[in-house]
Amino acid sequence: MPVSAFVLILLNLALAGLALFGGINLLMDPSGTNMQINPALVYIPFVTDFTWFAVWLMVVFAALPAVLAYLIYSDRKWGVYGSLGLAALEVLWIGTQVYLFYSAGFSFWWPVLFSYGLVVAGIAAASLYLIFRSSVRTYFHWHMPKTHPPVS
Repeated sequence: MPVSAFVLILLNLALAGLALFGGINLLMDPSGTNMQINPALVYIPFVTDFTWFAVWLMVVFAALPAVLAYLIYSDRKWGVYGSLGLAALEVLWIGTQVYLFYSAGFSFWWPVLFSYGLVVAGIAAASLYLIFRSSVRTYFHWHMPKTHPPVS
């Protein structure tokens, strides 16, 4: 297994750990005060508390990356494909949060949102870089050009 694939496994596990931590904190305190989330955020339409966000974090950003890490470790190509989709979903998730927070009058420089967005965007960018490295694509036989016998 190339080092790039191993680092991708570690990034998936890091994302799973962070999401599990956030999800458990939000389940313990759905108001979000333990995570320094501004209580005014509940004025965003359809948001009464953060329970559903906690479930989303634990299922999509904690369980799924752990499964993908196992698939990559087991030399399954679907782990790489899933990691590609997960990286896109991370970017979409951060973008949605920024849009909702701006519409509610919050600045992106709010420390919790900024640090969270920076870490998740960094994990997504690093995952994308590693997925498209030739060593990972070669190892998983992903979009490999067909070899033709030499023409004489």
